[in-house]
Amino acid sequence: MTSDWPQRLTTLLERQQGLVDQLAGLADQQAALIERSDTDALLGLLTRRQRVIDEFAGMQTELAELTDDLERRLETVDDAQRERIQGLLNEIGDRLNTIMERDARDQQTLEAARDRSKQELASLDAARHARQAYLTPSNASNRFADRLG
Repeated sequence: MTSDWPQRLTTLLERQQGLVDQLAGLADQQAALIERSDTDALLGLLTRRQRVIDEFAGMQTELAELTDDLERRLETVDDAQRERIQGLLNEIGDRLNTIMERDARDQQTLEAARDRSKQELASLDAARHARQAYLTPSNASNRFADRLG
């Protein structure tokens, strides 16, 4: 165990905290774009969001190394460092949970909008078929037509 372990972990957690803050801001924007049905802007936002997620995920290997046997390692640091590390871990975990809950709600909203669109398209298709039936001349001869004039 290296003596710079607590500082390396704190620095990494602070970087992750910054990324989680970015994700939270993007989640707010995402919800607003979904509400406005702004698909183009939503796709752009999702691209930006994926870059942040990729950066966050890229830190996970180092985080796993630095948090290996965390309880024992925390016993070796002073109270301020321990509280800072535990506070960052808790805050990041809580914020990620909030973001995931919001994502689940946004997904439900998108699915409901998709279902409404499917229903509207089905209604339009049925109306088109009905209209077409009235516009298409029938090949059947009318048995009751007055042919004598």
